[in-house]
Amino acid sequence: MSELYEKSLKKLELDKVLELLAEHAGSDAAKEKCRAMTPLTDADDIRALQKETSDACKLITLKGSPSLGGIRDMSASLARADRGGVLSTEELLQIADDGVIDEKERPTYDQIVRELNDIISAAYTLRYAEGTSDAKG
Repeated sequence: MSELYEKSLKKLELDKVLELLAEHAGSDAAKEKCRAMTPLTDADDIRALQKETSDACKLITLKGSPSLGGIRDMSASLARADRGGVLSTEELLQIADDGVIDEKERPTYDQIVRELNDIISAAYTLRYAEGTSDAKG
């Protein structure tokens, strides 16, 4: 970035504007994203995001604001799972309970859900088999 660009951002007090925006964010991760925002310079990108904002406003007008309460940052858990790490039961339940996943995290989330379904299915099968053998015994 050029020195003039940086001076302009300082003169416009962008850091203060972003802090005001961050105060309205619903999670710590969202607050950090707000604070890290930078102005766009590509006209096509700007138009695309303006359209996205306009579409979101129309949806809110038609359907009401979505409930975003209880959102948790699960990026560390998802990253650990992506590296082959083991997640706690609480983490798995939080992931299963949360309906909002970043698109970059979607493949990991989908894999975790598939594996959870396989585990649950196997547990039910085992439980049923144990119950059947107990009844015969």
